Amino acid sequence: KSPRFEKAEPEARLGIERLRLWDRKVDGRPVAALYEAFVRALWRRTFADEMDADVFREFFEYGIGERYAGIDQIIDNPTSHWWNDIATVDKVETRDDIVLLAAADAVISLRGKFGDEGNWAWDRVHSVSFRHALGAGGALLNWAFSRGPFPQTGDTWTVRKASVDVRQPYGVGDISSYRQVIDIGNWDVTWAVNPTGQSGNMMS
Repeated sequence: KSPRFEKAEPEARLGIERLRLWDRKVDGRPVAALYEAFVRALWRRTFADEMDADVFREFFEYGIGERYAGIDQIIDNPTSHWWNDIATVDKVETRDDIVLLAAADAVISLRGKFGDEGNWAWDRVHSVSFRHALGAGGALLNWAFSRGPFPQTGDTWTVRKASVDVRQPYGVGDISSYRQVIDIGNWDVTWAVNPTGQSGNMMS
């Protein structure tokens, strides 16, 4: 552990330790929520100081879902000029400085939103709701036609995709929707389903 790490804020050390031991499975554990919060904080700490708020918001919303822009392009360069916070005129930050700050931001953000670490379970934080157009007509119609929220694991980059809606963290933007199991030796036992059941059947 580096001297920089040892001198960091307790929240930063906690965040880094949790992420360092993580097996990178985006399941229902709190560490998955910590990772998602860390990524958001890392983007903000890296780029927001050099862009107007509206420009950063657009850059973040569209750039985070693409591999050709943003953090992925500079993560292997610890001295890229993007890491430096131009607001701190007496210091030039490196990647490691920003990583520690972002880790602290992530822990503080999750505590502020959800309380203790035991409440950060990713499958509960990252839930999906299916809202019917008629559900906007009032609470009773919403109860009758809409469904959710349902716990959801995964994120934008997992095999079982459940993308993170960056505009309303940490909700689901879209999911793997249609599923089908086919027995090519017996087509009559083929099964298929949409997440919300059979179209037009309220009981499905």
